[in-house]
Amino acid sequence: MNQFLEDWNKELDDLEVQISLGKDEVAEAFEKQKAAFTEFVNESKNKISALASAETAQKLKGKLESLQVQLALGKAETREAYEEQKNNLEEAIREAKEEYEEFMSSFGEKKQELSGDLSAQFEKFRTKMDLFRLQFALGTADAKDDLQEKKKELQETLSSLRAKIEVKKETAEETWEEFSEEVSETYDYFKDAVKKLFS
Repeated sequence: MNQFLEDWNKELDDLEVQISLGKDEVAEAFEKQKAAFTEFVNESKNKISALASAETAQKLKGKLESLQVQLALGKAETREAYEEQKNNLEEAIREAKEEYEEFMSSFGEKKQELSGDLSAQFEKFRTKMDLFRLQFALGTADAKDDLQEKKKELQETLSSLRAKIEVKKETAEETWEEFSEEVSETYDYFKDAVKKLFS
């Protein structure tokens, strides 16, 4: 549980930093997120190789390699370039996630060996891409005041999530499942709030 809490606190720290970025820092921060995600995908490929034969893992590794190609594309310095990269990355993530879920369905209990579940990491990366989209929009939008207000709401949601984690750390009355579920629900609310900014 302590590791879970540490991981979530780190994730919240990253999201808070991302929300507070200025226009000029967004492109560089996006590159750092792509590099970190690439490293995670590499680690996952190694774990997959250890779990399955080359033949069994071939399709999934192919999809992960396609995702890595998209992650390796040049720096997105404009909103338009970012949107194009985001769309390509989302398609590569969707394909990799579908293949991953099919791959994992044949493993039963062994799937626990793939710690840092790819599906969860895909969703976290998507949320971060949506936040970068917000940051690019803040630099160019006519409705800056509205977007700034939404940005403030997102920061408040993150603060609320952090407070819940701190309270749960101090009181061990709830079961692990309830706690994990509550944190996941709050994070899902945060993801939905980010997506609604652009719908």
